[in-house]
Amino acid sequence: MNLKIPNHKTGKIICIFIILLFGVLLINKTLTMDSKIRDYNDIQSVIHGDPAGYYVYLPALFIYNFDADNFPDSIEKFCGYGFELTNGKVISKYPFGVAIAYSPFFLSAHLIAKDKNGFSRDYHRAVRIAAVFYCIFGLLFSFLFFSRYVNQIIALTSLIPLFFGTNLIYYTLKMPGYSHTISFCLIACFLYCITVCKRNPAHWCRWLLPILFGFIISVRMLNGIVIFLIPLWDFKNFRDSISFTKKFIKDYKLMLLFILSIVVFMSPQFLYNQYLSGSLLKEMYPGEHFTNLSHPKILLVLFGASNGLYIYTPVFILFTFCNFIGLQEKFKNGYLVLSYFIVITFIYASWSSPSLGCAFGHRGMLDFVTLFIFPFVLTLDYLINKRKWIILLLLAIVIYACCYITLGIYEMWWYCFYGKGDYDYFRLIEDYFNFYHLKMP
Repeated sequence: MNLKIPNHKTGKIICIFIILLFGVLLINKTLTMDSKIRDYNDIQSVIHGDPAGYYVYLPALFIYNFDADNFPDSIEKFCGYGFELTNGKVISKYPFGVAIAYSPFFLSAHLIAKDKNGFSRDYHRAVRIAAVFYCIFGLLFSFLFFSRYVNQIIALTSLIPLFFGTNLIYYTLKMPGYSHTISFCLIACFLYCITVCKRNPAHWCRWLLPILFGFIISVRMLNGIVIFLIPLWDFKNFRDSISFTKKFIKDYKLMLLFILSIVVFMSPQFLYNQYLSGSLLKEMYPGEHFTNLSHPKILLVLFGASNGLYIYTPVFILFTFCNFIGLQEKFKNGYLVLSYFIVITFIYASWSSPSLGCAFGHRGMLDFVTLFIFPFVLTLDYLINKRKWIILLLLAIVIYACCYITLGIYEMWWYCFYGKGDYDYFRLIEDYFNFYHLKMP
């Protein structure tokens, strides 16, 4: 049995329409949430803490000419000290790429804002709408990517646990100012373009790969490891991979575009570095390094009560389990997906702050969620084609339970874990049930 929609193009259009309609609902939801905020000077503000550090480049460039003395009084305090205004300089340790991604929305808000100080309600709403935009297009490209391998209905259905079972919902609606929703969108698009180019090397999508790569590393340098997916994705053996890589590198026009794209997207960062320190290069996160390389905190990344991946988003357990099923059934790219999961887990576990500070689940994993859910998508397709209805029913129950847990924590979660330690599960459970006790009346 294969759940084919009779008209392939019609089915795709319907699915895309459903995703875009969902985007309209999300915009309404995020603006409704914004309307309930009366004070933009606390952690419920969109431009607060780390997001303020990503965002500050925009008002600094378009309003204040990078002169800290022109900024509103005490604005860095109201923004949670995500940036500093010292000796006339605007100081931020965060990469410039997020500001590039949000710039069209910022400029639109600036045109209509009554208070054009860069931090009034219109600018907060612009960030919210931008996050929904990148979320929806991330879901759209995830659907297009999945539908290259499975039926469109399965591809569309897989977006349910992707959005409601992971922390994508949190970083789209509650904390939209972070970089992760943008990275999710860009990497999903990158994956889709790779699959298109692998099946049709002459397709115009190959010209998007360099542009996307430059954008990806400008937002989060670590995510540059997506480049290795180009030669390794869908390869039958290492000989084919090497052969493809040689042909890819010999395309000098494409290589020049890669170089040009990197230069263009990283130029704002280099210029800012020059403005700040007199050098094109500077340390991005002063005092933060890979101090845990010899003893990576893998258990903390996966199971920590503070921000553990499997604790807050248990659907990732299912994704990992399906990855091992995929290895057994010899699904495409199973070893590659597992390798990426292991490498990214190790990288974050080796960082000086493995849990990435205040977060809902391990937010670093969100960037690659389209890749990590891929074995689940293939497993779902396999079970349907094999008519494993009982297993599918159990799978649906597990997905529902995982989403229910994540959405429950999402409802009560605003910013940070305040337990006595990284593994204080009692505090997490207590907060969870206290929230529902208070919510019941």
